[in-house]
Amino acid sequence: MASVKNKRKLRNLLIDLRVQNRVIVVNLLFMMLVMVLTFAIIYTHLAESEIDSSGILNFPLGDLNVSLSLKLIFLYFFLFLTFILSIICQLFMTHRVCGPLVNFCNTYKKIAGGDFLKRVHLRKEDLLQEEADQFNEMVASISELVNELKVENARLNSAVEDAVGKK
Repeated sequence: MASVKNKRKLRNLLIDLRVQNRVIVVNLLFMMLVMVLTFAIIYTHLAESEIDSSGILNFPLGDLNVSLSLKLIFLYFFLFLTFILSIICQLFMTHRVCGPLVNFCNTYKKIAGGDFLKRVHLRKEDLLQEEADQFNEMVASISELVNELKVENARLNSAVEDAVGKK
């Protein structure tokens, strides 16, 4: 029984592969880029300290004298730039997922209030397009059923009024 529960938890880990693959690939690419730049900084710093090259930026750090060359400064700059770029990409990706979710929630509230004409409208770059289309179809069919019930209810009410009026 315990192994069935664990399998279920693992299956729930991958819910929507389209969305999750995009986010995972972007995260992994940036993580790899940060790792490469970090190793390049470490290697460059170690290689320059062994060669005993004097850098363009020298400053004391406690008992050590730190010397940074132009190459090392550029690597630090690219590492910082990669970090900023990864934040921007993550904001973009989460915006494309969270924006539709907010739209869905607002539409749910409107429909719960009785507005069956409300539909989910997403930008073409947003994720969850298929889900929005399916939801809109479902709301349209429910709206059609509610309208049919209203017509049938009005017909029954008029039939009851006619029957009561004839007595």
